[in-house]
Amino acid sequence: MTAFIDAQRVTHGVEPICRTLAIAPSSYYAAKVRQPSARAI
Repeated sequence: MTAFIDAQRVTHGVEPICRTLAIAPSSYYAAKVRQPSARAI
């Protein structure tokens, strides 16, 4: 989800994308600063 928002944020902005996807912008920003999980590594 964050990769899609990263790809489209320049064109549309984070808040409108999150509104369309029905997720909170704070969830997106939290995911950006969170450390990768052991499974992701």
